[in-house]
Amino acid sequence: MIRKYPPAVTDRKFNVLSLYILTRVVVLTCLYTGLALAESAPLDVNANWPRFRGPGGSGVSTAADIPTHWNGKTGEGILWKTLIPLSGRNSPIIWEGRVFCSGANEKTRKVYCFDAASGKSLWVGDVPTRPLAEDEDLNVTEDTGLAACTMVTDGQRVYAIFATGDLAAFTLAGQRLWYKNLGLPKSAYGYASSLETYGDRVIVQFDQGNADDDRSKLLAFDGATGNPAWEQVRPVAESWTSPIIVKVKDKDQLITVAD
Repeated sequence: MIRKYPPAVTDRKFNVLSLYILTRVVVLTCLYTGLALAESAPLDVNANWPRFRGPGGSGVSTAADIPTHWNGKTGEGILWKTLIPLSGRNSPIIWEGRVFCSGANEKTRKVYCFDAASGKSLWVGDVPTRPLAEDEDLNVTEDTGLAACTMVTDGQRVYAIFATGDLAAFTLAGQRLWYKNLGLPKSAYGYASSLETYGDRVIVQFDQGNADDDRSKLLAFDGATGNPAWEQVRPVAESWTSPIIVKVKDKDQLITVAD
């Protein structure tokens, strides 16, 4: 069940645009120019936008000549527009001229890939889901939705997770490599933490429930196979923040925030 507050459009069809939909489409159209993904640019992390808030989660781009003005109604500053059939509150990520995002409703989970130069749809990936148990209730608010978590890429694969606990990996060409369900997270508004990668692993901050019920965990999975790499129980309540990797005194550290 998706709990509804003030009425809002929940799909992304251009004949019925909400402010959210317009913003999401504009971001998709402008990030390619803003990140300056020219053919001559080096294909590394800083030349791409591999996760929520970009490289390192800092929200800082090293590119110059970033567009700062656009108008969805008039088309000013818009390179292209492309329909995304399913709703999603996540942000797009970019790798080597491809844009990735996810969308979902109560029945379907999808991963989308577009050409960053033209907006052409390159592939759509299906993410399975397990049926809910009789005692489970998919209870999220409309302003969170089922696809609020931003995807991540390690340059070899892309990963997506949804409010249902469904986690999947795809090749950059759209082949689904693996899928698993982590269980339906207990969250007041709906699960929304974005993913992180470290080396060949994808990292999930799976905070839920109360601080003393051992539900919250940090999880790492092998990116190629989906096999568990490690798991750490966290004595924290549900949260909606996202993990980042930072270097402190020449050592990589995984930083998280929660109550």
